[in-house]
Amino acid sequence: MNTYFRSAIRNMNWFRSSPIMTGGGTWGVGERLLLTKNNTALQEIHDHFPVVTSYADGLEVLEQRRSDCNFEVALLYYLAGKYMDRKQDAKTAKDLLDFLYFRSGLLNRMDERSLIGGWTWTHIQRNFNLWIDDNGWVCTIQLLMAKLDKELDRTYEMTKWGKLLAADLLRVFNNVFDENNPGEMKDSEKDPNRVYAGRLELPHWAVPVMTSLILYQDISDKKSVEYQECQKAIDRYIAWISEKIDVTNSSELGYLMILAGAMLFFPKHAKAGEKLADKIYNSLMTRIDKNPYGIPPAEHYEAPIGGHLVDLIYTVNWVYCGMALAAWNNPKYLKTAQKLGKFLASIQDDGSERVELKGCWRGMYDCQAKSYGGGNCYEGGAGSIYSGWTNAPIAMAMILVGVLSNRK
Repeated sequence: MNTYFRSAIRNMNWFRSSPIMTGGGTWGVGERLLLTKNNTALQEIHDHFPVVTSYADGLEVLEQRRSDCNFEVALLYYLAGKYMDRKQDAKTAKDLLDFLYFRSGLLNRMDERSLIGGWTWTHIQRNFNLWIDDNGWVCTIQLLMAKLDKELDRTYEMTKWGKLLAADLLRVFNNVFDENNPGEMKDSEKDPNRVYAGRLELPHWAVPVMTSLILYQDISDKKSVEYQECQKAIDRYIAWISEKIDVTNSSELGYLMILAGAMLFFPKHAKAGEKLADKIYNSLMTRIDKNPYGIPPAEHYEAPIGGHLVDLIYTVNWVYCGMALAAWNNPKYLKTAQKLGKFLASIQDDGSERVELKGCWRGMYDCQAKSYGGGNCYEGGAGSIYSGWTNAPIAMAMILVGVLSNRK
């Protein structure tokens, strides 16, 4: 078994043994573990995320069940079942999907005051709260899993719900995205229950919308309006963002690498995806080569910043995912993906500080101190250990790189 598979297994064992995933997935996963000792952002975190279970010696679970985090963890376990032949992981994926579709209340199935097929941010809120990025990832994962597994599609009606959501994301993109006015782009419809929060000028928000539209187009009739409108939206975005690669920070390039890597799976988009991937890769490698620590520098506005800091919530995690996806269809990217994977495996928590952390990746690693650290913000930093966003995406990429490494 190679380094990447072993790392993924350590991480999945962490999910099962830590308090972030109680009941083996039947009650989903919490957003994150939180280390409270010397955490300067603690009050702001509690103000924004008030549902907390406290454990001894400064460990908390932020219990809100987010749809995107739960879908990301479900996809992790599904991929482990599919590519590593681990039946127990396939069952965990189904337990998480059962929670999402049948227990969580996150999917709006019938309330016409908001989008039918939309997923609210968390189970602890009673208002409709639609985030563009969260719903984009949820839509993408639903349509992807439906494509990969027809039985799951029949059980959960993933295509049905994914198409409803993708159609609305297309509507939002067409209404809001403005190449000539790249300020903070938000859904401006008058009905407050239909407003998405997000900033479409940033790949953080736009990329999951684009991946949703690629998958939506893939299941639409080529003569349909939906197919043509998806193509127009994708072309608009690619043309716009391609001119901004060299002035886009490393975090946002990570998201864009995911988009480029996803495009390579679809013949209609492969040529444009290859061109985009090449631009992103060259820009990222320039920054990595200039950084004495050999990593994409931490530059995201919601986390501590510095060339010596490994941002595992907004940057390196997504860069690694993007490289792994691109490498699946172009071996040019495999060496970089392997190098990142080995580095991430080397800093995976060994549990020496707390057994509850064994096998996880925390939110930030300090290369100067050679330990987790670097400070905290209320949504980023070393003390935040995310289920989705950090741990599931990194472990998913480990599985992909593990498969590719075995093919050599």
